Amino acid sequence: MGVVYEAEDLKLARRVALKFLPEELGDDPKALLRFEREAKGCVRSHHPNICTIHGIDEYEHKPFIVMELLEGNSLSAQLALLSEPLPLPTVLEIAIEICDGLQAAHTKGIIHRDIKPANIFLTNHGAVKILDFGLAKLAATQEDQEPSVVKAEDPAPDALGHSPRDKSLNCPANHPTLTVAGTPVGTASYMSPEQISGEHLDARTDLFSLGIVLYEMATGRRAFEGPTAAIVHEAILQRTPTSAHELASHVRAAWKP
Repeated sequence: MGVVYEAEDLKLARRVALKFLPEELGDDPKALLRFEREAKGCVRSHHPNICTIHGIDEYEHKPFIVMELLEGNSLSAQLALLSEPLPLPTVLEIAIEICDGLQAAHTKGIIHRDIKPANIFLTNHGAVKILDFGLAKLAATQEDQEPSVVKAEDPAPDALGHSPRDKSLNCPANHPTLTVAGTPVGTASYMSPEQISGEHLDARTDLFSLGIVLYEMATGRRAFEGPTAAIVHEAILQRTPTSAHELASHVRAAWKP
């Protein structure tokens, strides 16, 4: 959904991040709509745990979002660097900050619809930021009934933990999307059953996705896996993941079932 550059705001003498639509999506009205939705969703949900948007503008008919410059790593890149699951105190600290940010969005009636490790950013100074409201919707609208998208899974990071599509600044850029009429919105492995079924959504869809993220942080593996989106969707709808207590001894010792 975007190409991110580090830049300098000459008027206010500050470093910022500029997020542009990729050139191939510049004339796609749905991509433009999601791009604007990302900016509006972040502004409406203003909170310390949500990436701050300074403005939206365009240069030579190319729209861009001016964002706070975040230094650190996405949660997905951080998890890829680890040989074992995150310690439970760290999982809880990250989870609490994600919950605080989601609560701010949900209070404003905004549903993120794409909570996943790639959209959670761990800054160098310790704060956790929720990124990319490009698939967000207002709870009162019926956008989930429109033709929509299923996002491709995030490719493996390189040796430094960076996405092949983005080398560091804010979030790794979202990867190419497959647009199919009548398909659900989100990233296959982190979608709620209601998203998959195309049902009307409320804030609980984000909580289900957050639960999958917590499972992955605590166990070091995804709750629902498969070679295709269809197989992953079937697993979410029909199967129960292996208990985290069985997969991780530190979880079993700390949290009694």
